[in-house]
Amino acid sequence: MNHAFDPECAVCQEAMHEGISHDEALRRLGIRDTHFIEQIGWTVHAITDEPTAHTHGLEENYGHFDIQVWLPTNHLKQYELLATVAEAVKVGRRYEAGEEYDDLFNVPVRFVERDEGGRRVLRLIVPDPNGKFPGDPGCMPGYDMQLHE
Repeated sequence: MNHAFDPECAVCQEAMHEGISHDEALRRLGIRDTHFIEQIGWTVHAITDEPTAHTHGLEENYGHFDIQVWLPTNHLKQYELLATVAEAVKVGRRYEAGEEYDDLFNVPVRFVERDEGGRRVLRLIVPDPNGKFPGDPGCMPGYDMQLHE
């Protein structure tokens, strides 16, 4: 995927920093991802033109759907959410769509199954600061979009 330079895009950052083409940066990041999955068991991809990030490696290494978050927050926060779930999966915790869990964060969370680029993932659904989930009356903008297809 070639796109206009985006300072939050890892491929764009790599290309600019190393003075290489977008394709070469993408190839190098693929090697890095393979290394992370081999060493840590999973990695995260953030999508800069959408409010989403997702894991890779959980299905292959732990027999668990990869996790996605769709929330308009910064990529570091998205990574922190995904890392918490991924590390719980690594030690044997299992999550299912349609269930609510209160063992990950200080608030309950839910999961829904979604298609992402031809693969099934579990999307982490977090409540807004007032404890309202998407679909609840008064759920804050941004949080209410987590259930979209």
